Amino acid sequence: MKNIFLVLFLILFYNLSFSQKYEMSTAFENNGYQKVVALGEQILENESGDYKVFLLLGKAYNALNQFEKALPLLRKANEYAEIEWQYAAAYVEIMEAYYALGLKDKAKRYYNKGIHVRGTKSVQRKFQKLALLFGYDNVFNDWITVTTFNFVFHFEDIEHIGDIDNYIEKRIAAFKKINSFYKAALPKEIDFFVWKSEGVAQKKFKKFLGFTNPKYCVSHNKLSQTVGHEIAHTISYWFDKNNNRNRFVNEGIGVYFDCSETNRLDAAKEIINYQRKINKNFKSYDIRVFWTHPYEYPERIMYPIAGAFVEMLAHHNQNKFLELTKDQSYESAQDIYGRGGLDRLISNFNEILNEY
Repeated sequence: MKNIFLVLFLILFYNLSFSQKYEMSTAFENNGYQKVVALGEQILENESGDYKVFLLLGKAYNALNQFEKALPLLRKANEYAEIEWQYAAAYVEIMEAYYALGLKDKAKRYYNKGIHVRGTKSVQRKFQKLALLFGYDNVFNDWITVTTFNFVFHFEDIEHIGDIDNYIEKRIAAFKKINSFYKAALPKEIDFFVWKSEGVAQKKFKKFLGFTNPKYCVSHNKLSQTVGHEIAHTISYWFDKNNNRNRFVNEGIGVYFDCSETNRLDAAKEIINYQRKINKNFKSYDIRVFWTHPYEYPERIMYPIAGAFVEMLAHHNQNKFLELTKDQSYESAQDIYGRGGLDRLISNFNEILNEY
C-alpha cells in the first residue's frame, strides 16, 4: 500500500512540475516575465531544476533588466545543456547578461563560443542581432575605440569627425548636463558608435541611424546627430529600469535634451505653419492624439512638437515630470498631474502651438 501511495505521489508531483514548466513557457511567449520568475522560483523550491527551468528563468530576468540575477541561472542552464542548440541558447543569453553589466570581455568570450555552435533559427537571429548591436560583427574590425568618462566611443573613421577631442568633450558635457537632471545610475558606460557609412549601417540594421538601445547602454549614431538626443534616451531609461515608455514622450525627451540652441516652440510652430501651407484644410494638431497614437505620425512632424511639449512639462514641474519619465503613458500622466490638471496643460499648449 505504501508503494502505491508513493507512486501516486510521484505521478502527481511530476504532473504538477510539468504543468508549471508549461505555464512558464506560455508566460514567456506572452511577455509575462514576472509570472515566469514566480513559477520558476517556486519550482526550484521543490526540486533541483533542469535545463529548461534555468534557461527560462534566466531569460526572464534578462528581460526584466535584472542581469545579475540572470547570470547564475544561465550558467546552470549551460551546465545542464546536452546538445548543440541548448548550448547556443545558453550562450546568447549569457553574452547578453555579461554585456549589459559592462563585463564585455566575458560577453565576447561567449560570443566566440556561440559562433561555433548551431542554434535554433530564433537563437541565431538574436545572436546576430546582438553581435551587430554590441560591435562584435566583422564590420567593426577596423574601427577605432576611445575609452573615456562614461563612454566608450567607437569611430568608423576619425578623419570625418574633424576635431575628435572636441567631439568627445561635447558628449561628456552633455552626459553631465542631462544626468544633473535625472541623477540616474547606469550599469555600464555608453557604447557610442559613430558611423561614416550610413548606407552600410542601414543595410545592416534594416533601419536608419541614429538609434539607441538603452537596455544595453548602446547608441549607433550618424555624423550629423545632435549631441544629446541619444544620450538622453539611455540616461532617462536608467532613471528607473522598470520604466514604461511611450514614443511621443520618449522622443520628446531626446529632443528636449539634445543640447542644441534650437527654440523648440518655434520649431514646433514651423511644423504647423508648413502644414497650413501645403494643406488648406489643415487646422490644428492635438497633443492628446500624438500621445495616444504616437506611431501615426512621421518623425519630422512628431519630434519637434514632442520636444516643445516635453520642455513645457519639465519647466512646469520637474518632480512630476521625473515621475512621468518612469511611466510615460497618457493614463499615468492623468494620475500624476490629475485629470483636470493634465487637460489644462494640454489645452494651453495646444492653443499656443496652433495659434495663427
